Amino acid sequence: MSVKFYGRVVRIGGIATAISNQIKLINFKGVKRVNVKFDPFDEKADIARNYLFYISSPKINETNPNCVIKTDVICNRERPTISFQLIPQVQEAAKIKTVKIELENLSMLELLTATNQHISALAPKETVSSSLKTKSEKKRASGGRRK
Repeated sequence: MSVKFYGRVVRIGGIATAISNQIKLINFKGVKRVNVKFDPFDEKADIARNYLFYISSPKINETNPNCVIKTDVICNRERPTISFQLIPQVQEAAKIKTVKIELENLSMLELLTATNQHISALAPKETVSSSLKTKSEKKRASGGRRK
């Protein structure tokens, strides 16, 4: 005879959950161009390819549809790098033109965290300037009733 289990079975978030949470936070509003450069025969090429897969998703593309994602596949034993070219407004505010991340000793989670800390933090804040008006307020603003 066995004892029945009472309670909820909760799956503890692991590395996959942490990666998906970091992907949801990525914001490319302050980026003009992303350049991913890797050698396919390098040990860390899989991280660059997976990162490229994650940032190519439609949800991340919606944050800045004008952002160009470029891939450079090279065969000269260089370490994989990712460079972000910033938009002019962010360049003036941060006083930097590009942000370069080298993937030599980074895991996927560390790379996504670095992207959120250094790139998503530079995204310009949205200002809500439109105020909601009712029909009666719109009529009063236009001059009242018209006949």
